[in-house]
Amino acid sequence: MKFLKIFLIFITSHTLSLNLSATVIITHGMGTNGISYYQKSSYINSIKTSAKNIGHSTKTVTWLSEKDPNEKYAGLLPKERIRGAVKIAKKILDELQKEGAVILVGHSYGGQVMKCACRLLNPNNKKIEDSFIYDLIQIIKTLIEPSKTHEDKFLKPSEIISIISVGWHLTNGIISAIESAHVVNENLIKFIKQNISLSTNEEIKQEWAKAFDEITKYKKQLFPKGFDHRNSVTMLYTIGTIHNGSNDSIFSEDMDVIEHYINFYSDADNIPTLIGNRTAPTHTRVANLSVLLEPEKNYAPTHQEFSGNIQMGPWITLIPNMFKNFVWGKSYGVCFFKNKPPQIKML
Repeated sequence: MKFLKIFLIFITSHTLSLNLSATVIITHGMGTNGISYYQKSSYINSIKTSAKNIGHSTKTVTWLSEKDPNEKYAGLLPKERIRGAVKIAKKILDELQKEGAVILVGHSYGGQVMKCACRLLNPNNKKIEDSFIYDLIQIIKTLIEPSKTHEDKFLKPSEIISIISVGWHLTNGIISAIESAHVVNENLIKFIKQNISLSTNEEIKQEWAKAFDEITKYKKQLFPKGFDHRNSVTMLYTIGTIHNGSNDSIFSEDMDVIEHYINFYSDADNIPTLIGNRTAPTHTRVANLSVLLEPEKNYAPTHQEFSGNIQMGPWITLIPNMFKNFVWGKSYGVCFFKNKPPQIKML
């Protein structure tokens, strides 16, 4: 792609804010069947090529075990993502110990893992809030309760049980309550919270405490004179990631650790809206970018179509430096083309 090479040379010589010694760490989303794609594919190669041309190195990191028996739903449980975040946090610290900068690219649930990894770097995050039941309750409410917004997303009680019971030890009483419910009412939600929220939260708290201690020890090992977590991650990019904001303290972005954050989302991506939001919370150093592919056809991609899309790959790590009038804290629409650089407009 000759035009890309010429464009890269131009922005490298004209953009002073590019950090030419950063390591780009890339990770995958939920499930193990797509891990190989995020290790070696034309998409990953396109990111590596453009990053290399502006002085970055790249590494792909797997946060799930490829041998996980729950292929499709591996990573669904918060404790799985916390364990994955430990792997990412160690990779971040390894690169920072070399006195280099770090850029993170997380896809789907991998974006939550990246954010969790950043939170592990901050010593002020030792204590966490009881928010883990949020995802489970939202899944049940959205997929069983009648809703005009998600008419095509209804699942039978038996189907929702098969999803939420992966790794959760639901009692017969809870399963019976869900099976017999035609809609989710306040009493059912209360029943679910009473029966599993305490045990689930306790399990996750223990997992977080273990992860936090492990990373604390690792920091001391690599940085015996002390580690400054502030703005230690230069840039975070998330693509198709679910955002729960303050409702999910472990998987929300820590802007003390992250210097700048770009969240790519699509209006046609219904995955995040099932249990959260497409967009990251407003912040002066955060930008939400609504993605269009083939914009002349007004095409907003689905979750699968834009998470790992070859049209986006070459440009991800070049944004926002390639846009002259980019302002942090704003929302934009970004259009990706096949044969020319992307275009951006403020929303």
